[in-house]
Amino acid sequence: MKRLIALLFLLAGCGIKANPEVLKAPEVEIKRIGQKVYVKSLSGEVQIKGFERQGDYWVREEERPFCFVVERIGESSKKFCVAGAFEEKPYLKISEGEVIEVYPSNFEAYRLYNLRDSSLSLENAKTFRESIKLERDYW
Repeated sequence: MKRLIALLFLLAGCGIKANPEVLKAPEVEIKRIGQKVYVKSLSGEVQIKGFERQGDYWVREEERPFCFVVERIGESSKKFCVAGAFEEKPYLKISEGEVIEVYPSNFEAYRLYNLRDSSLSLENAKTFRESIKLERDYW
């Protein structure tokens, strides 16, 4: 009888010991620039079906609204949705002199991204609502 009780305690002590923490959902930053959607993980490694990895970003070209699932590797996943691309193109009047002046209209705000080696530098954007002056860095 003592052996049976000891065996039951031994078996009760065995089993899978899981971490009681809830699996972390992915945290991402999403940017739509024209027809391209850029997704960057803010914590942990992620995988996104239908997107292509380009540096720190996952990129997909799609002008219509769509939803997608971001899977945080070793954790959980979360669904995100993006609106469609603007059909109306921005209008900018550009005045060239010693500096470039850009005068926007039709939208509440604009954002300019640097272009280096055919790639947008998404980290260093300039947001403006009225005219902006830029240094000439081209020939």
